[in-house]
Amino acid sequence: MAAHVLCGSALWTVRLHTPGAVKEATLQSVEGGPARDELDTARDRAGALFEALGAPVQRRSGDAYALCESFAALLAMSDAEVMQVIAVAMAETLESGGPAVEAVLHASATDPGASWQPDEAFFDLLRDRRVTRSFLAEIVSPEAAGKAETATLKAQKAQLVSALAARDGAKGDAWAPGWMQVPPARHVDGAACPPADAWARIAGLFEADGTKQPADQDLSRKASAA
Repeated sequence: MAAHVLCGSALWTVRLHTPGAVKEATLQSVEGGPARDELDTARDRAGALFEALGAPVQRRSGDAYALCESFAALLAMSDAEVMQVIAVAMAETLESGGPAVEAVLHASATDPGASWQPDEAFFDLLRDRRVTRSFLAEIVSPEAAGKAETATLKAQKAQLVSALAARDGAKGDAWAPGWMQVPPARHVDGAACPPADAWARIAGLFEADGTKQPADQDLSRKASAA
C-alpha cells in the first residue's frame, strides 16, 4: 500500500495537498511557518532512506516499474523506517480544512498551536468584532472586552496586538484561537466555524457522546461576556 501511495498505479491516484489562499500574505504565512520546515526535514529524511538503498525517491507517475522499485526498497527498510515514509506520505496528502484533519488531531493528540503564532496575516483576516472581543475576553479579561464593545475593529485589533505582545513578554502560555485547539471551539455561539463544525460532525465516532466540550463552553461563555 505504501508503494502505491508513493508512486500511484493504473488504479491508484493520490494527489499532494496544495495549500491555497485568497491572499498571498496568507499563503506566505502558512509556507513560512515551522510546520513547513518540519515537513521538509521529514521528507528529506524519508528520501535519504531510499537513496541509502540505491533507489531513487519516487514521484507519483503511475509507472509499474517505479512502483515495484519502491516496493522492493520498502521491504528492505525496518518497520520504523517504513512508518517514517508513510507518515510523510500521509502528511503530504491529508486534505486540510475538514473532518479528516480533526480526526487525526484528536487521535494523535497534536497541538496545532505549537507550530503557529499570530502574525500580520492573521490579524489582517480578522473581520468580526465579536470574535475580536472574544479574543480580548480570553487574553485580557471580560471587562476589557466589554469596554471595547463600541470601539472600531481597528482599535480592537490594536488592543489585541498589544495584549498578545505583553503576554509574550511575560513568557506566558502560548495562545491560539479556539478553532486551533483540540477539540476546536467556536468563539461566537451560532456563528460558522469550519473546524468546530467539522469536529461536531464526527465527535460521536471518537467519544462516548457528542456533547459540547469544556473548552467550547468556556469560549462561548467568554464571548457572551464580551
